[in-house]
Amino acid sequence: MKSRKLIGKVLFFCMVVMMFSLLLIIASCKPSGPSGNDPGNNGNSQGSTEFTWTVTTDCSICHSKEQESFANISLASSNHGEVTCVECHDNTDKVKAAHAKVTLSDTQGATRLKSTAVGSAICLTCHSYEELAVLSVENSTLTDNHGTKVNTHELNTLHNLQKQHNDVVCSSCHTLHATGNAKQSAEYTCISCHHDKVFECYTCHD
Repeated sequence: MKSRKLIGKVLFFCMVVMMFSLLLIIASCKPSGPSGNDPGNNGNSQGSTEFTWTVTTDCSICHSKEQESFANISLASSNHGEVTCVECHDNTDKVKAAHAKVTLSDTQGATRLKSTAVGSAICLTCHSYEELAVLSVENSTLTDNHGTKVNTHELNTLHNLQKQHNDVVCSSCHTLHATGNAKQSAEYTCISCHHDKVFECYTCHD
């Protein structure tokens, strides 16, 4: 009878020890640090990482597709690997403003800059309209409905005496980081003004 009581006490003691140990294990597994309900954490257990864009920022951290395009020989960017981002996207005030609300914990991913434009000045540091005009002299990309052919790279020289083509820049037709059809882009750029696809002025209206 005494042995049964002793066994019962031992079992009871073991159960208490096991329950205490289990409680310790559960307590040690509880996550530490800020919770997902923390208003300063935006629901992200890792928290948001502050980010400030500068001209020395490594853009490839977020713009990985654009960075990868430099290795794609089918894209124009493959010939411009030595050109830095801010050499083309040189309106740094607008670029900085576009990144004002960006954090490194953003999950939406980088989007294309819409408030900046790439001017022709950067292209003309290596190229010239005259050089390009010679290369495209036989190009019949721009032929209007009357059969008039225009050399695409003379728009800003011979066909710009009244500065009517000042708004036409290299990027109006050419893309750098994505696949683009320069012929289609050139035609679209022209018919945005020459709506009847007639390039000679004063031939559409009396």
